[in-house]
Amino acid sequence: MTWTLSLAGSYRNRHNAYNSHFSGPGYTGDTEAKGNVETYGFTPKLVIDKPIFLLKNTFTVGFDYYKSPYSLDSSGITTFFGFPFPSHTTADIHKTDYGVYANERIHLLKDLLLDIGYRVHKAIFDTTFTDHLTPALSSSFKTHSQKEVFRSSINYAFAKEGNIFLTYAKGFRFPTADEFVNIQTGQITNGLKPQDGWEVDMGVRWNPFARVGGTLTLFQGKNRDEIFYNPFTFANANFDKTKRQGIETQLLFVILESLKLRLGYSYTDAKLDGSQFVGGVDVNGNTIPLVPKNKFSANVSYTIDPFTFNLIGVYNGARYTISDQLNSHRQLPGYTTFDTNVAYRYKRFEALFGIKNLTGKEYSEFGVASATTTRVNLYPSPERQYFARLAYTF
Repeated sequence: MTWTLSLAGSYRNRHNAYNSHFSGPGYTGDTEAKGNVETYGFTPKLVIDKPIFLLKNTFTVGFDYYKSPYSLDSSGITTFFGFPFPSHTTADIHKTDYGVYANERIHLLKDLLLDIGYRVHKAIFDTTFTDHLTPALSSSFKTHSQKEVFRSSINYAFAKEGNIFLTYAKGFRFPTADEFVNIQTGQITNGLKPQDGWEVDMGVRWNPFARVGGTLTLFQGKNRDEIFYNPFTFANANFDKTKRQGIETQLLFVILESLKLRLGYSYTDAKLDGSQFVGGVDVNGNTIPLVPKNKFSANVSYTIDPFTFNLIGVYNGARYTISDQLNSHRQLPGYTTFDTNVAYRYKRFEALFGIKNLTGKEYSEFGVASATTTRVNLYPSPERQYFARLAYTF
């Protein structure tokens, strides 16, 4: 029997800044907002390897704790039929997450593996909205939500060269702290609910030849109360139902022992499912924004011990922009980027140096559709970036 205890902690600080201009019949508005999101995390985990009735078994239990304080200071001027109306508001949201999970991984037979997991998670939101010019509009509230989910997977090895698998999983996502805030007015959306859903994956992994192998996976999933930004209300909202289905495939070619080529392709059909209205229009059956139908990837890896060199190319297909649930704006065009990195490993020490967007390509991964015009607002993605990482395993 083997016991392995890991204690992990994390800290993240993200700054947001918004400068927006909006207009309509008889009014215009300019808003400047500055926000700050911090996230503290503590995630201990215990892994126990102990056979049960001579069956190989691994049991994992863990606890997740995250605290995310968020603050947003928003000010601006709205001109309504020639009369200016200034505004100054602050929003403070403290999100606290508690999660407990357990996972059992057991070999029922030599070639049959069963993997079952369970998780219960609770999120608490403590919010305060302050209107500095009209104090009567200030408010505060405290809410909490709890979700229970599970996952089960079965894997059967039909030969040394391959296996088939089937997985069913339920999932959820609580709103992040900043998703509660209307970025135009700084006000807090009280009724935002967590989203949940399920997904089924089934597929096969097969390596019929020593130097050639691959994986094929079919997937389908549905979500309830998925969180989207509504451009007509300037706030996030829940959509009743969405669904995603498609196929993923990967191929591996071992050209030489030190030279490998991996190719990947995925097709995703993502739709808004059920009658739900945006701007007074039923969007049932429309494509979910920012999800490309087609995605290709290629990775060439070359190893000269103790170095490994990688060149990665990724193509993302055309997709509708954020907030275009109506599918009425032009799509963002597809783009291809190349990344490269070199890794050095010596015993328990690892070093990595890499370059993202190696060619310095100019493209926009994100775009936002205007609610009142056919304009698409582009957010240019970073050009060439450099990064490094050092790690030592105790």
